[in-house]
Amino acid sequence: MKVSILIANYNNGKFLHQALDSVKQQTYENWEVIIVDDASNDSSVSVYNQFQGDKRIKVFYNPENRGCGFTKRRCIDLAEGDLCAFLDPDDTIEADSLSIMVKAHFNLPLYSIIYSNLTFCDENLRPIKVSLYNCAIPDGESHLSYMGGGISHFAVFKKALYDQTIGIDETLISAVDQDLYYKLEETGPVHFINQPLYNYRQHSGSISLFSNSLQAHDNHLKVIGLAIKRREGKTSAKNMELKLYFTLQMQHYQRCSYYKLKKNKNIEACSLAIKALKFLRYDRDLVSLKLLYSSAKSLFLSLFSKNIHNK
Repeated sequence: MKVSILIANYNNGKFLHQALDSVKQQTYENWEVIIVDDASNDSSVSVYNQFQGDKRIKVFYNPENRGCGFTKRRCIDLAEGDLCAFLDPDDTIEADSLSIMVKAHFNLPLYSIIYSNLTFCDENLRPIKVSLYNCAIPDGESHLSYMGGGISHFAVFKKALYDQTIGIDETLISAVDQDLYYKLEETGPVHFINQPLYNYRQHSGSISLFSNSLQAHDNHLKVIGLAIKRREGKTSAKNMELKLYFTLQMQHYQRCSYYKLKKNKNIEACSLAIKALKFLRYDRDLVSLKLLYSSAKSLFLSLFSKNIHNK
């Protein structure tokens, strides 16, 4: 089996050399690297030039910055391997990662994704801890329905099964991996290897910092909603219960309300709080009621104190 390692790069030239070195050090040698550069303006090109002697490393360029979804989708479209896996340009993989993954895919021909655990590292790739999120999904659950953890790096998937989906949503700038995982588990079962094969670097420029933004939460809700619609009577992968989805939306609008309140955008904060309240008719459990009460109390106390201060 040929493995396509996919790298969507934007201004990560500082770390890219280590990522490519980790691929070249693989004990499994039937691989290619597909790099799509999203109009970087840093030292990335000089790094590409250092590896131009290895024909297995192929570099393509977006003429203008198009974002994560577009670039990752293009990576897959350009891949020639039987298996594909994304490697972020600031991360690395262990030397036996591909050997382990290829063997697992060979033994599980009907499985769409096989994924491992990962190690969180500091900026210099010194190990900090092994992730507690990556885990096996219990029988009867799916990555979409199970809230106790699930699929993350290192996720290796069959290209033929990806081609059965509509592909990554190229308009997304975040939640791109989740969109991919949801679609792939609709084409076949998934399998977890409880071994850290991926080194996830945490640093000030990491895209993971963006993952906690309001827009990132909004994008994640979007891909969840689309997955729920796709799965209605059309796939064996378990769907998410609407009650849980409404709870997630309620929590999202609460976060947005708090954010606007901190920015002194009180009218917008109230509007978002009202949006959160509308989901109460779908979810009347005590935890949800407490969350809404806490949100409303903080909002109106803050507004009241600001009005008194202004007088």
